[in-house]
Amino acid sequence: MRRVFGDGVCGDGRKCFCAKCYYRDFVRATYHLYNPQDNNWDLRAVSAYCAKWDADKPLEWRSKYGWTTFCGPAGPTGQEACGKCLLVTNTATGAQATVRIVDQCSNGGLDLDVNVFNQIDTDGSGYQQGHHTVNYTTLSTVRTKLIKPLLASIMNW
Repeated sequence: MRRVFGDGVCGDGRKCFCAKCYYRDFVRATYHLYNPQDNNWDLRAVSAYCAKWDADKPLEWRSKYGWTTFCGPAGPTGQEACGKCLLVTNTATGAQATVRIVDQCSNGGLDLDVNVFNQIDTDGSGYQQGHHTVNYTTLSTVRTKLIKPLLASIMNW
C-alpha cells in the first residue's frame, strides 16, 4: 500500500488530487446484486450500510458512479469510507471504472455492483472465475472538481 498526503502521485503514477490517497495492488473483487438502476439508486432499498449518512444525497450524486462495498486492506473504514470514490482497475485487462463506496463487507476486498463487475470484465475471465483481481486508488472527486478548473485557468494564462 502506498499512502500519499496532499496532492501527489497515487498508485499507478497518475496525478491524484486528494488529502489522503490509498492505493492497493492485487485485491480480490467479487460482485453484489445491488442493481441500483432498478432500485432508483435508493441506498435504503438495498440496505446499504452508508444509507444512514448518504441516502438523502441528491439522485445525481447517488447515480454518478457504480456502487461497491469496501472492506479493502487499505483505506478508510466505517462511516469515513461512505461516499468515497475508488478508481478500480482490472489487472488482467486494464479495464477501469470509478465506483462509490456505499456499503461495508468482511471479505477483505471489494464487492462491486454486478454492473461494474461486468463493465471491467472485458475478457469474460471474471465471470468464469467468479472474481477479478484489481488495483484500486481512492479518489477525491470534490478536490478534483476544484483543482481542474484552476489548473485550466493557469495553463491558459
